[in-house]
Amino acid sequence: MADEQKNEGVGEEPLQMVGDGAEPDTQIAAEGTGAVAEDQETAPDAAAADAARIDRAQAEAEAALHEMGTEGDDPAAAMPPGGSDAPAPGPESDSAADRAHVEAYLDDDETDSGVDLVVVIVVLLVVLGCLVGSLVMAMNAPKPSSSQAQTKAEQEAIAAAEAQAEEDKIPVVELPEGVAAVVNGQEIPEQQVTDYIMDFRNANGLEDEQAWGKWVVSFGYNMDTLREAAINYYVTQALLDQAAEQLNVTVTEEDIDRTYQEARDGFETEEEWLAALEMSGLTEESYREQCANIALQNLIAEASAADALNNEEIDADVLEYVKSYNQDYAEATSLDEVPADVVAEAREAVEYYATQEAFSAFMTNLQDTSTIEMSKIPSDVPYNVFLLPFYFSMMMEQAQADNANGVASGADPQAEAQAQ
Repeated sequence: MADEQKNEGVGEEPLQMVGDGAEPDTQIAAEGTGAVAEDQETAPDAAAADAARIDRAQAEAEAALHEMGTEGDDPAAAMPPGGSDAPAPGPESDSAADRAHVEAYLDDDETDSGVDLVVVIVVLLVVLGCLVGSLVMAMNAPKPSSSQAQTKAEQEAIAAAEAQAEEDKIPVVELPEGVAAVVNGQEIPEQQVTDYIMDFRNANGLEDEQAWGKWVVSFGYNMDTLREAAINYYVTQALLDQAAEQLNVTVTEEDIDRTYQEARDGFETEEEWLAALEMSGLTEESYREQCANIALQNLIAEASAADALNNEEIDADVLEYVKSYNQDYAEATSLDEVPADVVAEAREAVEYYATQEAFSAFMTNLQDTSTIEMSKIPSDVPYNVFLLPFYFSMMMEQAQADNANGVASGADPQAEAQAQ
């Protein structure tokens, strides 16, 4: 061990010279100062001085390790790989203390990176939570009228409409797979509802998911209410079929032709008529199918209003109509005092309103006494899209538009609110 301590810090050349049996007077000092012993008597003193300098160097090295935080560590752990036979530290190899310092730095850096990642994730979650919270608040916030203030009558009307809509909602129950709804035992296939929605989507150029999601949100739908609206179409159709059976009503080709021609007569040219169909996403064939439904409704309405039209009170209603809309006969006491053409025009209007009222009452009663059930929306229907980004986008666009309108008008929203 003493030999190792003495050799530490001595250059390779002096060690080689001693090992080869060189004369003591040619030995180079350990510190490389170039001093040469002049005689044999001074050699022990020089060796003692060298040993002292080596001890001081070792002490300084240990003190350096202590300052760098290696105090109490296993000395072997601070040694270069290979133990005491490894090359001494130099320009080409880092010291154990340097390596310990680097390893500690790397460990700290890895720990800091992990902490940074956690912080980033937490911040993202907080931001997302804020966005979702803002969106929910915006969706649940009351929608002001165009005047930014609602009268009591408007509030009552909105409340009544919301209550009626809630009452008219179709109850959701478990139904056989592939069945969207059941109306008095008559099944409405899920595929039929899906085809209806997809046909509408394609006919209106909404194949792109972005365009489709924006349309759904802008018209106040979500996926459940959109599907329910399509189901309601087929529910109405099923109720009409059942009403026709109850009233013994049958639609003929003549009824369809007459309904089609009445609509066609509203346009002067064929080009205008075809353009109107195209704008509605219809063809002549698809519109004729709609005419069958329209004709069926008209026949059911006429049948359900038969009693009302034959009522003797109809003449009294016609006279009141004439007196209300034609001041020339405001003082008339009977229809005999009114020209026939005026009476005919008034009777047509009164009978139309009576028919519509009777039809509405009949269908409302039929629906109220019917059993209508709907299944839960399947998750794999092709029209189903995630709407949260579109709600958020609409909210941001509305906020920007409101802000732009406020800046353009120079109005103070707070002052307006206080004034109202």
